[in-house]
Amino acid sequence: MAGRVLVDQHGNSARNPLVIDTSSASVHASILLESQSADHRAGPRARTQYSLAPTRQQRRRPVRNILTSIALSSIAVEVPHLVRKLHKYISLALLSVWIVQAVTGISSVFHRELDAALLDAGPVPLDEAVLARRIDELRLSRKPARLSSVYASGGDPTQFDVFLHTPDDGLHVLRLDGQGNLLRERPWAIDFVRAGALQSMRLIHESLFLDAGASLFIGLSGLLLATNIVLGMRQAWPGRGQWRRTLTARAPARADMRLLAWHKAVGLWISVPLLIVVSSGVLTAWTGDIESLIGEPAQSVHSSAVGPAYREERQISLQQALAAARDIYPDARLSIVGMPADGQPYFAIRLLQADEMRRVFGKTSVYVDAQGAGILATLDPSSRPAINRFVDAFYAVHTGEAAGLAGRVLGLLCGLGLLVTMLLGLSLWMNRSLRRSVRSKPAG
Repeated sequence: MAGRVLVDQHGNSARNPLVIDTSSASVHASILLESQSADHRAGPRARTQYSLAPTRQQRRRPVRNILTSIALSSIAVEVPHLVRKLHKYISLALLSVWIVQAVTGISSVFHRELDAALLDAGPVPLDEAVLARRIDELRLSRKPARLSSVYASGGDPTQFDVFLHTPDDGLHVLRLDGQGNLLRERPWAIDFVRAGALQSMRLIHESLFLDAGASLFIGLSGLLLATNIVLGMRQAWPGRGQWRRTLTARAPARADMRLLAWHKAVGLWISVPLLIVVSSGVLTAWTGDIESLIGEPAQSVHSSAVGPAYREERQISLQQALAAARDIYPDARLSIVGMPADGQPYFAIRLLQADEMRRVFGKTSVYVDAQGAGILATLDPSSRPAINRFVDAFYAVHTGEAAGLAGRVLGLLCGLGLLVTMLLGLSLWMNRSLRRSVRSKPAG
């Protein structure tokens, strides 16, 4: 039916009408727009007329807009669904590995102090010269076993672990006090009976029962864990005004909803520090490869620079080597001694200076020729390039030592939180799986 329709653009009056003529085959319209600006109130009202006859591009635009809206809506629906699926199935696939890593990591935070407390050897003052002489005596008296290295125990600053390679029984570790007295000897292996639970759990954390490829597997596992933490943060991130409700785990009375609320709350509380701990753990596992890529100054001591081939009968004493290192760093604490051997005709002595991030195993290094030719090289962490100092920090950040006792406690809480979050997620999955199986059973 032909006619004219006057439509107010606000739907109320005909004051700036949109005039649509339905009597022709094509639609024509005009809009009269009045300027309401205060600057033009005194002047004549300006009227502009626009033609709304649709062009070909305008006719295509609604279709394109509709398709774009459909695509965006589909993405908005699919992305959260995909994030939820990835988070769930990655967690289920690696849950057992991550639980082992969490439990052994928790036990490793203060394992050195616990080990020293369980040993209960009593305080003995450290005499480095006496200790060095005792280690040299062990090296000669335990042949054909080879004494490879000496490590600070980390629990008691006056106790040291001496590593001895025996031809029959593998690697043994001897605990000596500050006067060189033997406190304990046990195998360096995952053996809960002979080696003890603390040592075994630490070795599991560092190797996961793997010999070859342990660092690669642990690094990849940690990388997937870090990815899953980010996916979980994306899934649990509260909307505006929902933070208090989410972080306090407020939820309906239904069991699975309570589990989900606590899973999200604990996960959000620990997510950021846990991501730092896990990421630094991945980088710690791959430190050797990273140092090879960037160039590690500690690896610059070549056999061509250390004189003739190593001959044990001409080896200087450990006491002499330590005295040479002390001439350069008199106030540093002894951390590690790598003993001379074929292919390494020098003492590799590592010390801990007061300004280093680590708690026990410093990176200050002195290389002393085993044949008495003096100091071959030194390495001061504070003078290294920034990229090397960054790599050195991986271990201290992962263990929490970079922030002292507070950092280690935070690392312990992160491990506990990760374990709780995984168990809550597993309970949630089992609860919902049980509900689905009950619903799927036919009635009667």
